[in-house]
Amino acid sequence: MATDLKHDREPTSTIVSDIIRDAQTLFSQQMAMFRAEVRDDFTKTQRALYPVFIGVGVTLVGAILLSLMLVYLLHEQAGLQIWQSYAIVGAVFTVVGMVAAYSGIKALESVNPLPERSAKALEENIEALTHTK
Repeated sequence: MATDLKHDREPTSTIVSDIIRDAQTLFSQQMAMFRAEVRDDFTKTQRALYPVFIGVGVTLVGAILLSLMLVYLLHEQAGLQIWQSYAIVGAVFTVVGMVAAYSGIKALESVNPLPERSAKALEENIEALTHTK
C-alpha cells in the first residue's frame, strides 16, 4: 500500500515539472517572437528613413536657395530694404515650420512603439497560466 502512494506522487510531480517546463518554453518563445518583431520593425524603419533623410537634405538646400531668391525679389520688386525682405521671408518660414513641427508632434503621440501582437499573445498566455485550475 505504501508503494501505491509513491506511484501516485510521481506522476503528479512529473506533470507539474512538465507544466513548468512548458511554461518556460512558452515564455522563451514569446520573448523570441517579441525580439524578432522589434528587430523587424527597427529594420523597416531604418530602411525607410534613408530616403527621407536624403530628401530632407536636398529639400533644405532648395528651400535655402528659394528663400534667398524671395528676399531679393521682395527687395527689387517691392522696393523694401534688404533687412525688411529677410524679416518677412524669415517670419513666413518660421510660422510654416512651427505648424509643421506641431502637426508632427501630434502625429507622434499616436505611435505605439511596443509590438502589439507579441504583447497581446504574452498577456493571453500569462492569463491562461494563472487561471488554470
